[in-house]
Order: sequence, then C-alpha cells, then structure tokens
Amino acid sequence: MLLFIAEFDGEAEKVCPRGALRRTLQKADAMGFDVFAALEYEFFMFNETPHSAREKGFRNLETITPDWFGYSMIRNSVHSGLYQDILQMSEQMDFPN
Repeated sequence: MLLFIAEFDGEAEKVCPRGALRRTLQKADAMGFDVFAALEYEFFMFNETPHSAREKGFRNLETITPDWFGYSMIRNSVHSGLYQDILQMSEQMDFPN
C-alpha cells in the first residue's frame, strides 16, 4: 500500500492542512505569539508475532482490525483496553501530551 504526504499550492493551497497551518503560524507570529508544537505518534497494530512476520517476509501482515485506514472509532472501541494500556504506559514513561 502506498501512502503519500503532500502539500498543495495555488488554489488548492487554501484547503491544504499544511497551508492552513502555515497561515495560522504567520498570523500568530504577527500577533506576537510564540508557537510550540509536539509529535503525533501514528502506528499500525498487527496480529502477528516476530516469528510469523518473519515467516511471511514482512508482507501481507494481518492487522488487528480489517482494512488499512488510519482513523476509526470502532477500532478504538473494540480495542479500548489495549489503547488505555498504551496511554497509561505513555504517561508512566512521561511522554509529553
């Protein structure tokens, strides 16, 4: 599966998220504000072991939920215990929030 991250220019730049961020940062700077940012952790969870992933040549791995989409309310609900464990561990490791 391919994933492209892109920026738009010209007329499309008006609706480009990076363009909106750029304009917002310029406006904040003009108003005398200092802007701070943080990382967003993104990942896929697989229903695999290190052994099974290696056996498959790291191809056609089974995700914990169907499909390869990034945002899902169902996935977060079905696996809420796992996500709560990850959030709790992140807090214990003092990840910034």
